[in-house]
Amino acid sequence: MRKECGGLAGQQYFIGFTVICMGDLNAVDIAQLTHEDVLTDSGCLAEHETLRYGLPVPECSTWEGLYIDDHIIVSIIPAQGNPHCPIRTRHQELLDCSELAYTQAKLPVSEAKRFRYNKEFTAWGTKVQSSTGRVGPAQDK
Repeated sequence: MRKECGGLAGQQYFIGFTVICMGDLNAVDIAQLTHEDVLTDSGCLAEHETLRYGLPVPECSTWEGLYIDDHIIVSIIPAQGNPHCPIRTRHQELLDCSELAYTQAKLPVSEAKRFRYNKEFTAWGTKVQSSTGRVGPAQDK
């Protein structure tokens, strides 16, 4: 080890790595909480709008949820699609906050998984069809 890095002449050193392996134990929990903190610090994941496992669905028209590396925002918007609807405005606010948070934290975004304002989509292993109101696992599952 070099002296400028804190090493002492004549001393032997070894390189040690610590890795939190992704698996069934703590790594996923750490990733989830870190991701939650990044989004919460930016103004996302307000308690009254956040979907949480085992808790009732929030009593508002815009919901957010986070599952490890997938952040999703869902809004109930009138079928007429009024572009001045305040629900859409809240949806866009959260989307802007989310994008800013990822940019500031220098977190990569998966363009292949990204979608916007879709009426039918699959997220967190769940297929959503707005027109029929069906929500559940994909048929092939």
